Amino acid sequence: MLVLLYLPQLAIANNPDGIAFEKTLDWPRILSKARAENKYIFIEFRPQSCEQCVTHDRAITTDARATRYFNQRYIALSVVLASKSADSATHIRSDASELAKLYSVDSIPTLLFLTPAGKVVNRLPSVTNASTLIDAAASAIRYDQLATDYLVGRKDTARTFIFLARIARAVGNQSLARAAADDFIETLQEQGPEVALTKENIDFVSDFTESSADPGFAFLYFYKREIDRVMGDREILGPYSYAELFIDQIIDREEVKPALSRTPNGEEPMWGELLAAVAKKYSNVYADKIVTMAKIKWYGQKGRWPEKAKSVSTYLNNFGESWPPLEVSDLVQDMTDHPCDKEDLEVAARWMKAGLWSLPPDHVQKFIILSNYANLLYAIGQTERGIAAKESAIAMATSSGQFDEFLPHLQAVLTKMRAGASIEH
Repeated sequence: MLVLLYLPQLAIANNPDGIAFEKTLDWPRILSKARAENKYIFIEFRPQSCEQCVTHDRAITTDARATRYFNQRYIALSVVLASKSADSATHIRSDASELAKLYSVDSIPTLLFLTPAGKVVNRLPSVTNASTLIDAAASAIRYDQLATDYLVGRKDTARTFIFLARIARAVGNQSLARAAADDFIETLQEQGPEVALTKENIDFVSDFTESSADPGFAFLYFYKREIDRVMGDREILGPYSYAELFIDQIIDREEVKPALSRTPNGEEPMWGELLAAVAKKYSNVYADKIVTMAKIKWYGQKGRWPEKAKSVSTYLNNFGESWPPLEVSDLVQDMTDHPCDKEDLEVAARWMKAGLWSLPPDHVQKFIILSNYANLLYAIGQTERGIAAKESAIAMATSSGQFDEFLPHLQAVLTKMRAGASIEH
């Protein structure tokens, strides 16, 4: 329990025409005043010197709308957590730290909005203008009212669930966040995909889906094709579609990583058992995809390059059509650095050739794919074609003027090729 906690002096003086910051009362008396006046509490935790802080920004503290809103509804405080100079506030810094500890403030600046009883109802790192500060303060009051109603069974519209879930998560009320999110996802399932599948709704479901037990997982899994059509944009997501990204991460976390962690050192994972377990819960296709990618990563970590290369070629043959060329290039780039079976190198070379055809001639990073293709051609015995492709890759990188740092390595590999030497590391 905090007793006689005195708050540090403000770095600014109260402006009679601005937000009135409390400077004299200790924390118990501030809580008593808030309850008596039925006012919420606004606290800015800040360092001694802070140009981006609310209390240093007169455009915010003297804004007419902010002044009216806060002085009517809030008791405002500014708490200094650290100071580089020895001043009259030195003896009370430990009390300020105690208040920060009470509210789990681990970075500054931090803005907290509290109920009259001292419960957190909104928090954010900072604001840049008065409108944003007012919005945050209004959201805090709205959240408190809606959360109170929600917990006694008075539930508002589906859009309210989104608001409740996001702020509840921000203030650390994970049980309320989970409950409100689940309620919203349930309304989506009742609406059907034609109405439910908007970008805003899909983003929300993704944000609140952390395990296969969450309602959002079934939503993402069963509507994955429709979701991918709505979200699109593989430029951002790379080799994974939007729904795949979340589904695969969860399956990997819940099925693959636990299975691999149980594998004794020096022993091979029970790939067959893992494949069967994933297939039983999901599908054979998902099992093949997830487990093959797990093999690629595991064999790579163990330095078992032939097995990794075999897994890469298997993955490409089964699932490579959905991968963008640059991602395929990343997947195969180390196959020529280590001993691998020729047939696996040939598979990789075919995919690199396809990637080259699919990119426009002026694609800025096309030289990367061409360089990897050159290495693969050389490794499978097509020496002259490999040298020619490497020369073209160097010319592309040089003409772009953006990749000079790559040129020494590319040139060194070309020199090895011309000498008939190995390009393995």
